[in-house]
Amino acid sequence: MSLPEYPVGLESRVGNMIPLIENQSSNVCMVGIWGMGGLGKTTTAKAIYNQIHRKFVYRSFIENIRETYETDNRGRWDIRLQEQLLSDLLKTKEKIHNIASGTTAIKKMLSAKKVLIVLDDVTKEEQVKALYRSRKWFGSGSVIIATSRDKHILKSLQVDHIYTVTEMDQKESLELFCWHAFRKESPREDFNELSRNAKRRMDKCVIKTKGNSRPTSARETKNKLRWSKGWQGKGYIS
Repeated sequence: MSLPEYPVGLESRVGNMIPLIENQSSNVCMVGIWGMGGLGKTTTAKAIYNQIHRKFVYRSFIENIRETYETDNRGRWDIRLQEQLLSDLLKTKEKIHNIASGTTAIKKMLSAKKVLIVLDDVTKEEQVKALYRSRKWFGSGSVIIATSRDKHILKSLQVDHIYTVTEMDQKESLELFCWHAFRKESPREDFNELSRNAKRRMDKCVIKTKGNSRPTSARETKNKLRWSKGWQGKGYIS
């Protein structure tokens, strides 16, 4: 799975979660990743998937479940999810005609098999129930990971652990800013105070646009620096 160009803070998140998965005592490990939108839940799940997927013959990463659910105009979101899961696990293109036959096919396919399944951006319990009804469907050693903005959803799925993704601290935020603006972990000493001031100004922009987050390109970052009061035309950024 593709990851951001500058994965600041990602290594520590993955490092905290991998032991939860590897040290799980039950036959099937179910983990939830919870946090606000734009904090990196999907990125964290992708990084974990990349690290452990080779241990599984049968694996699936179903991304943007909320989008699949909300943009469906034909009442087939559940069938689309079932088709993707079966296609990923069987590595063939599967066609399902109704939810009942899909449920039967998934249960039969999963029986006693060790699988890795990631369910990204879950918003309703029924989205998961369309794919499986019980952890008993999975074979020993299976790992199921679900990401959600709603902690209650993860609790209703009876996950073994809920990992909370929090906002970056000041050090991580400044590092990410510097990677985008200067293509390095930290600025030159004479740019240090400028970078911190720019970071504070950028934080104000993020607060105003929170909920509609997306990665910021280096060009966008530089443009915002140019526009910042007092810096325009002074040539701080090339």
